[in-house]
Amino acid sequence: MNHHIFNQLIRVYAGACRVPSVKDEHIEMYCTDAWALYLQMQEIPDCEISVNVLNSLISLFSAALKPHEIEAKVLPQFALHKISYDENTYAHLAKFYLNTRDHDQVVRLFDKSQEAGLNPIRSLVSSYLEAGLRKQNTEIIIHALTKFIEIGQEPHQRVLKLLGNLSRIPDELYVILKKNFRNYGKIIDNVRPFEQASFRPESFGKDKGIFDRKFGKKFNPKKSPKKMLPYNVRKNLIQ
Repeated sequence: MNHHIFNQLIRVYAGACRVPSVKDEHIEMYCTDAWALYLQMQEIPDCEISVNVLNSLISLFSAALKPHEIEAKVLPQFALHKISYDENTYAHLAKFYLNTRDHDQVVRLFDKSQEAGLNPIRSLVSSYLEAGLRKQNTEIIIHALTKFIEIGQEPHQRVLKLLGNLSRIPDELYVILKKNFRNYGKIIDNVRPFEQASFRPESFGKDKGIFDRKFGKKFNPKKSPKKMLPYNVRKNLIQ
């Protein structure tokens, strides 16, 4: 057996952990057997410990929702075997921390991948964008969409629909969505709709008879009396 076969076996266990309604005791058995395969792999001289194998272990324990095993058992193996993280490593970790609602950690992982000079992949950028949406951080959302443009990919249709139906879309975000992705919601309209300014209450000035906000019409000012001046008075004024 070579490291490719071991890697595929570990990936099978990872897929089994993702089966809906799988029992906890079965998940424990899958994790134990997969780790035993990894230990057996190290005893074979011809088997190489590669980044793909370690990524499969991260995928396994991520599907099993076991953060302690990832941080205490799998991640130290990278330093032990002098293996650097690749883009898939960051993608697996970002997806795991996104599922555990640690959005700040997802952002930090994406930033580290960029500092390492790695090209972002779709799954990593998707987790980064989702974290920005949950944090309601417009800067992260715009940055993630820019990365999607760079790699020539699109976010999930659900995300584009969510962005297109926001009540208030910032100008920069609106332009990016309008020009580079499929349009949904408010982005479809040829003319961008705007909401009424919140600092202009409808009732302002209404009780004073200045204008009517509801219909947008001004009240006519009070007209002068229709009664004309007597003829003698008007004649004296003209003279």
